[in-house]
Amino acid sequence: RVVPPPEAWRLDTGAVVRWPTAVKEIGRVAGGAWPLRVKLPSGRVWWGIWSLQEGRWLASPQVLRSESEPLFHGEQVAVQRGGQWLFVNWQGQALSPARYREVEMDLPGLWVVSPEDSTWEWLAPDLSVLNRIEGRLTSPPHQRWGDAMVYDLGEELLLCFPGGRVQRLDLSQHTE
Repeated sequence: RVVPPPEAWRLDTGAVVRWPTAVKEIGRVAGGAWPLRVKLPSGRVWWGIWSLQEGRWLASPQVLRSESEPLFHGEQVAVQRGGQWLFVNWQGQALSPARYREVEMDLPGLWVVSPEDSTWEWLAPDLSVLNRIEGRLTSPPHQRWGDAMVYDLGEELLLCFPGGRVQRLDLSQHTE
């Protein structure tokens, strides 16, 4: 992350693009959308999502009110408010009452969340729970395998495929 200058030069078009005023930080770009951390006239510092192609906010900082860099896919945006993560739509409205300590997005639309200490859940693109484990302080080690993500749960592997399909492989009878 870097503190941006007041304008950027687009390599793809050669155009000079002005950023919104008071940008403090730029997050990870996804599909032409840029999470930007902005200091507002009120003094608050929140994240919003900016479209570089359109030169406008897709979701303004006042709408998202996210304390940390938001994660987004489709119509879902994970934001942090009051120290807890929740899912909202692009208008900032909560998609469910659930709150989380941590949120990760390891594949587009595959959310890995921690609703409470030592508990992790995998959520499908519709935010339904695909899998749940307890007894881990951190998210399980994982790596990409083709289009899937593989999580090492110790005695088993959890394979998560695009579209929300999950397969568990029992390793308790194997030496590898």
